[in-house]
Amino acid sequence: MNIIHQNTDFELKLNIRLSNFWELRRIKYITKISYGESLKEENRIDGSYTVFGSNGIVGSHDTSITDGETIIIGRKGSFGKLNWSPLPCFPIDTTFYIDKKNTSSNLRWLYYSLENLKLDSFTKDSSVPGINREEIYDRYIFYPSNQEQSQIVSFLDEKTSIIDDLIQKKLHKIDLLKEQRTSIINQIVTKGLNSNVKMKDSGVEWIGDIPEHWRLTRLKYFVLFDSGYSFNSSDYSAEGISLIRIGNLYNNILDLERSPVFVPERFLQDYPDFVVHKNDILVSLTGTLGKRDYGFSIVYDKEFPSLLNQRVGRIKLVSQELNFHLLTYLLLSEIFLNQLFVKPTGTKQGNLSADDILTNYLPIPPLPEQHQIVDYLDKKTSDIDKQVDLENRKINLLKEYRQSLISEVVTGKIDVRTN
Repeated sequence: MNIIHQNTDFELKLNIRLSNFWELRRIKYITKISYGESLKEENRIDGSYTVFGSNGIVGSHDTSITDGETIIIGRKGSFGKLNWSPLPCFPIDTTFYIDKKNTSSNLRWLYYSLENLKLDSFTKDSSVPGINREEIYDRYIFYPSNQEQSQIVSFLDEKTSIIDDLIQKKLHKIDLLKEQRTSIINQIVTKGLNSNVKMKDSGVEWIGDIPEHWRLTRLKYFVLFDSGYSFNSSDYSAEGISLIRIGNLYNNILDLERSPVFVPERFLQDYPDFVVHKNDILVSLTGTLGKRDYGFSIVYDKEFPSLLNQRVGRIKLVSQELNFHLLTYLLLSEIFLNQLFVKPTGTKQGNLSADDILTNYLPIPPLPEQHQIVDYLDKKTSDIDKQVDLENRKINLLKEYRQSLISEVVTGKIDVRTN
């Protein structure tokens, strides 16, 4: 029996019943890990075989490079992320993969054991995040018999399937709540709170009828607009001032931890025109043509300054005739976004200009009515946001339970053997 008394990967516990009888092996003695292959752009065609990137499915192809069931490991980008293919597939060159040619072990058992290792924590390269194959090879996992591997798989497949189904139901509920939130905003910012008010044709197809006493005017009469600076990537640093890029605004959420980039603190003085302050409204200006993956807007709510990168726009309200919070709701509404997405130019990228933003039409109620609308929407959206937060907390608890269950089974703390 291979007994390891000291191991930096995890602490061996004497009270683990089954692991006392399981061999502890390095992964390099259990499986080979293969590199994914380059898929040329002209070969990205519809086919019967799934193409996997580091973050999951990216398309399909007419050939595969794996044999049967496959474990896919993100190598770059979403490094360490695990995906599972029940059929032959084509992992591309941002991935590693393991199929039945690579190991004599039960692949599904190996998948669960790798999941327990949390491979996304292995990277040592901060400038170009990625995972090294040798780092994976050097890790230890408990190695039960083939029969026990099969029993572990049967148990975990059943239990995790139940958990995953619950998670999917909660994700679906969140989608419905978000759709409800969007629908309420769209309805109220175009029709108001009084369902009996007399309406008029706005003259703009994607806005439709609006209350007769409202006016329709362009955004440019209420705001100032500028965009970020093209900072040199050679100036990026491991700490300092956050640089706000397009990805930090994804899905209308400000996430400074999403692929964070920093520049030296002196840049606040060197580039004062691009300093982002609290209550600046930011808009992503570039995405994929034909997709709604840009035009996201957020209110910068941090107490500390950041710097604005290129292709991120900034809107500053300068008029007293428009309620700031109503403006933020209008920017999230379909009547604003529908105008945006008919304007971008480019072949593959969708690029918004200052004109694309500023020439959009907005329905504007009288100021007292604006305040009433904001109060109503604040209450409604806050209630929905609380429900979404609750469902997300439940999802996190389910994911924690799922991870804990996998860990306890593959390390032998829970005996799932059957007679």
